[in-house]
Amino acid sequence: MKKHKNIITSSLSIIVLILGVITALTMPFDGLSKAGHIMLASIAAAIAFWIFRPGGGVYTIGAVVVLLGGTIAGIPMPDLASGFAGASLWMLISAMLLGYALLKTGLGRRIVYGLFKRFDLT
Repeated sequence: MKKHKNIITSSLSIIVLILGVITALTMPFDGLSKAGHIMLASIAAAIAFWIFRPGGGVYTIGAVVVLLGGTIAGIPMPDLASGFAGASLWMLISAMLLGYALLKTGLGRRIVYGLFKRFDLT
């Protein structure tokens, strides 16, 4: 069963990669530059790696694919990596970690039960 799942995820990721390459080469969207098509293809490939994880790969492969696609498209590295310097990204990451901790420790459930007790809700 596990081998069958690996074949399916690998096949789906290859299909998405092929569609991305076709998008980058044929440039089907009017008004989008060549760099835009290459970035669209690299984002599609990154999403395929993040969703399907062919071969049990790590999630950072998707980020590397996006950075590599941007480099191929001729976008300067400071512009590619500038999204990681914004405060909103780090606030989102810390909120996700806090939510994960609340779920794993059960603290969130205890807080809600405490509020139910305090307001006599059923």
